[in-house]
Amino acid sequence: MKIEQELVALRERRGISQRAAAKLIGASQPFVAKLESGRVKNLGVKTLVKYATALGGKLTLRIDPARVGSKATRRTLRRAS
Repeated sequence: MKIEQELVALRERRGISQRAAAKLIGASQPFVAKLESGRVKNLGVKTLVKYATALGGKLTLRIDPARVGSKATRRTLRRAS
């Protein structure tokens, strides 16, 4: 599930409108609509954290290692050397 879909689901579960969510983060309703649709360019982690927190949620950022032995991993490791 995309992050935007998870934010929409959280907002709807909380019974909060886009307009009310916008007020909570000091933004406009059109900005919230763009954020939730994935149309905000250069969306920062700080904004995502602020929005998730305003909705009573939390944002967790996780980086998983690539499968060891895959061609992409070997290529990346060669370039880094």
